[in-house]
Amino acid sequence: MKIFFQSVAFKLWFIIKNGPKIPKKIVGGVEIGKSEDEFDEENTNNMGQDSRAKYMLYRAVNPETFKRISKFKTAKEMWDEIHRSNIVLCYC
Repeated sequence: MKIFFQSVAFKLWFIIKNGPKIPKKIVGGVEIGKSEDEFDEENTNNMGQDSRAKYMLYRAVNPETFKRISKFKTAKEMWDEIHRSNIVLCYC
């Protein structure tokens, strides 16, 4: 699966393996997540890559597994569940 993701876009594998860089900001000395309206171009590109990786994972699983992994927010969380559960992927 690693080679499949790298062949599409090399950065996708890093996002699946490590998770996306969640956009954050400092408010009152506390780090919090940015809203989508506050994303700059880098934030948008990074989160877009995570969405692309999630889409590719969705396409590689059967409907039952789709229901199981669609509750996760990031491609990394989805991948961890697939790996942990020994789910078979289809490279269709």
